[in-house]
Amino acid sequence: MNDERLRQLFDLYCEDRLDETQRQDLNAHLRESEEARQAFWAHVYMHSALRSLAQEKSHPATGAEMPQSQMDKPIAEDTAFVRPDRHAHARFGARGAARQRTPSSRRHRRLRPPFRTASNLWLAAGLAAAVALAVTAFVFHQDRQSVLRSASAPLGELIQVVQLEKAASPALIVRSGGRQEEARTGLALSPGDRIETRGAKVGFQYRNEATRLEVAPEGAFTLREEGGAKRVQLDRGRLEADVARQPAGKPLVLRTPHAEATVLGTRFVLTVDSSRSRIEVSEGSVRFNRLAQGSSTDIAAGQSATSDSELLATATLVRTAEAAKEVGENLKPPSHTGRDKNWLMVKRDVSGMKLSREVFIRFDLAGLPTTLTRAVVRLHPMTVGWSDDSSKRLVNIAEAVTPNDWSETGIAWQNRPTVGQPLARWTPVIDVPVEIDVTQAVRSAIATDGKLTLRIHSPADVGPKGWALYGGPREMAQFQPQLIVHSGP
Repeated sequence: MNDERLRQLFDLYCEDRLDETQRQDLNAHLRESEEARQAFWAHVYMHSALRSLAQEKSHPATGAEMPQSQMDKPIAEDTAFVRPDRHAHARFGARGAARQRTPSSRRHRRLRPPFRTASNLWLAAGLAAAVALAVTAFVFHQDRQSVLRSASAPLGELIQVVQLEKAASPALIVRSGGRQEEARTGLALSPGDRIETRGAKVGFQYRNEATRLEVAPEGAFTLREEGGAKRVQLDRGRLEADVARQPAGKPLVLRTPHAEATVLGTRFVLTVDSSRSRIEVSEGSVRFNRLAQGSSTDIAAGQSATSDSELLATATLVRTAEAAKEVGENLKPPSHTGRDKNWLMVKRDVSGMKLSREVFIRFDLAGLPTTLTRAVVRLHPMTVGWSDDSSKRLVNIAEAVTPNDWSETGIAWQNRPTVGQPLARWTPVIDVPVEIDVTQAVRSAIATDGKLTLRIHSPADVGPKGWALYGGPREMAQFQPQLIVHSGP
């Protein structure tokens, strides 16, 4: 923020004309700069002194009390800046001062000649300003440490707050002092601030570097700082991180209830639920400490680990679907750029138009190890609609169905398999991958025909926009349906 803009905000504050956006801008800048804080209070004192002198000129006999203004209240409810003691300049007005004078002092005041000329007024104003600056310097010298403690420099700011679930509550910031406010793009975050993403996807970037964190809906994390090193406490949810190289001896550390990840510079995904923490590294390496087991492992690119089992990443296989098809009732899928060949729609429609859509995905299991310990199918929601009824949520269901001899050209609404084993249900969120545990289904399929078919559908009609579009087999690799198999000894 340039000096001219800052002076404008100072003037608006003194004149009680700050709107909410300007108030937030001023607060943010004062938190970041001690020099700006000193200039602010000097400006306030000088403005108050000049106003008081002007009132003396207008009311030489009795003076006039200055109206209540913003100078008697903090910039905002959450301001942490130390204000000068109220006895120093709590109110500026001759009448308030006159009430404390003795009768003799009031008589003496009436004998004193008022200011007669503009030059006298400006001379006095200059003297008053000098006194104000001296008082300000004294106040900041006395309170500097408390100012710096209470107005800690922000760690960074929110660069993205996208409400993905329209019926859900907005993302919430719980400040270190306990005050709460709605999360919005551009807001600064300081050590001790906690974010509850609720129905939004929230992105955060650290100051003066490229390190970014992105937390999916229904997540909660707290920012901390220890000895100049970054700390993040992830209590629940899914966090994607792109971490720039950190200073020597000051790694970024992410903590969960089950584990701790020490990062020097990498890209990874950390997922936390009630029973475990899981990390997947795509670039660089992360030291992963399992708190319960008291062990640590260095996780390299392409590897993953969980907090409640041994490292599984050294035997991880990823397979794409050999077949995937969207089937529809009555009408063919709607057509728009990239839609027909790349995306797969799931929707339930019981209206007269009957536009329901279901997705069938088949994986070939030939050659998979018999010692598999876990298998999941990962789907990537490309875009998601919403429910028109706030009492109903948009839900999708996955089932393992048979037979497996269908083809993409032959399967249709009338001959689709509809009876199978329920595997999972979830509320799809745009750009938040869904992982469906298919471990038992894969083991059973390996013992039979070596094929696994999933049926993805919606159990209820939640309105015309109650659809979800998933990446298909001809999308980019990271968005395609994938079978991920972990095996061990």
